[in-house]
Amino acid sequence: MSSNNEGEYIIKRDEINRQDASREDFKAVTTSFNELMKSIRSFPWDWRFNSILYGMDVYSLLRELTFVYASMKASHDVYVIHSKKSSRNVPFLLNLYIGDVLFRLISIRDKLFMAYAAFFAYHDPETRNSEKALSAELKKLISEAPNGVMLESFKEFLTLKGLSHWYEIEEYRHMKVHRLEPKIDAYKIESHHDWSYLKKISYEEARKKAEEDFETGYALEDKSKLSPEYKENEILQYLRRRSFEGSYYERMRPDSRLTDYPEIAALIEKCVSDLMRISAQYYKSLYESPPFCEMPIVFKGESPQKHN
Repeated sequence: MSSNNEGEYIIKRDEINRQDASREDFKAVTTSFNELMKSIRSFPWDWRFNSILYGMDVYSLLRELTFVYASMKASHDVYVIHSKKSSRNVPFLLNLYIGDVLFRLISIRDKLFMAYAAFFAYHDPETRNSEKALSAELKKLISEAPNGVMLESFKEFLTLKGLSHWYEIEEYRHMKVHRLEPKIDAYKIESHHDWSYLKKISYEEARKKAEEDFETGYALEDKSKLSPEYKENEILQYLRRRSFEGSYYERMRPDSRLTDYPEIAALIEKCVSDLMRISAQYYKSLYESPPFCEMPIVFKGESPQKHN
């Protein structure tokens, strides 16, 4: 982004950030979180209060997410306004912010899991906890736990991983960590927008490819004039050129490495909405569950009273 567009980007980002802060789902998160925080006057010796510490982290991460999410949308809007369509349309800032948003989405979802886990079973926040081990422990505890708002909220949270948009986000994150770096194209993806890579293939596959290329190369000529020896020699030379240390390779386009911005933006919006909704439910359920609902609330000029 040029310095000339930087001011426009900041103005656009702040405008979007204000709009996102006024989202009904984010306002619901803020309201339920503030109600929970106002009700806390002390931390008694109850290990379930560790869940509030995770809840505070979730709220901080959600605020960071809204800012980075606004930055992502602003960088796309400003780029599209000022750029010209070219052979490659993968802006640096757009990919930077999208990567940041995606990692935060999964981080918040996993932090929410730890928040629920801290309510249902004790675990040391300073210890590296395996989600798989905690899930097994929670499954047993949940089967024995009485029904309540917290249990219902947790069951709804557990459905997130089964949603297709979360699966797509996890796949994108897997690509960023373990495969070729995924790229977001600001415009429509074209076949020439990416580099090909070398894929190892068998001798039989390489031979078949060589024969097909030979037939295509001589499609307009009279093949009857070409001797079998000449054809075999051409195929062998083809195989030598495409081999290395006794193995054969073919150039391939990476699968799903390039993604259209509207496609990834739609997935992100669904995940953001999920997290806002579940987080609001978590704070409200925590507020209405023992021991938190049994704590006295004291407002200035009022007598102590219970939550419910």
